[in-house]
Formats: sequence, structure tokens, C-alpha cells
Amino acid sequence: MSYLHWLPVCIGSVRQTAAIVDMDRPSLEQGKWATVMFELMSAPEHIRSGTPLILRQGRTKGMGEVINVIED
Repeated sequence: MSYLHWLPVCIGSVRQTAAIVDMDRPSLEQGKWATVMFELMSAPEHIRSGTPLILRQGRTKGMGEVINVIED
């Protein structure tokens, strides 16, 4: 699987590095919305739909909520 980008995410009490696997847009600008698929890199976690999500790396910041959880 190819990853678009890696960054730290906070999903509720979970803090891990996640890889962006897919986005519904080729790029994002300030104030715009996107649906993004992440894959947690370190360990499996118990995450529920509707949980707040924060991502950050350098000057890049984002927030949202978990829409769906896909189990492998």
C-alpha cells in the first residue's frame, strides 16, 4: 500500500503516527473540508465513530471527527 503522508494524530485519548492512505481531494487549502482515510502505524486501537480527531505537523493542523472505522 502506498502512503500519501505520515503525521501525528490524536483521536480521543489515542495518540499515534498515522499514514494518510486516501483523500477525496488532491490537495487542501485553509478552511476547506475533505474526507481522509488514515492507517495507524504503531498498534491497533479501540476507536469509535464520532470521536474527535486532531492532526498536526509543523504548521499543518486539522480537526474533525471519525466517520467510519474499517477493521482489517
